Amino acid sequence: MTDTQIPAADANALYFAVAVLAMTVWEYLIMLDMEIDFFWSGPWTLSRILFFLNRYIPLSVTGLVFHVLCVKTASNSIIISIAVLTGLGLTTTEVMHAVRLWHMFTSSTPIKCVILSISLVYNIVQWALLASYLRSPASALHFYSGKAWIPALLIHFLLFLLTVVRAFVPRRRSADGRWLRNRVLKE
Repeated sequence: MTDTQIPAADANALYFAVAVLAMTVWEYLIMLDMEIDFFWSGPWTLSRILFFLNRYIPLSVTGLVFHVLCVKTASNSIIISIAVLTGLGLTTTEVMHAVRLWHMFTSSTPIKCVILSISLVYNIVQWALLASYLRSPASALHFYSGKAWIPALLIHFLLFLLTVVRAFVPRRRSADGRWLRNRVLKE
């Protein structure tokens, strides 16, 4: 197995990784008591699984990237791990947005079909890009290129647009609908 050398000129990337890792660990530590109270005390549901993935995948990716930048070399297995965890993290975030929007549009079957279609297309494209990347020869493996982020940017723009439409288009609202809308807009 060959290792990929990381350019030494990327000192700024290392400083940025240290800052991101420090902020991530700090946020995890200050929120740990709330996480224990609200997350670890209940049954496993789709929401809890998505929370768990969304909470711990970024920490794993940040830690791996920090390690790679410190040692200035990365084995193919580490690069593959970073790529797969990044893909899983992007998919988790998209599913969380889609589930939230699904509940915001409970009475609109056409919009729910659009949300489902967008989610399926996104996941197919995202994982096809990842599979293509992983099928490249081991000697050609390098860090994920910027094109991997294009599907995520497009899908999250569309989902955000649906959120804005739902929040500001006049309609009959129930008390629950207002709470959900305000919660989503706050985030």
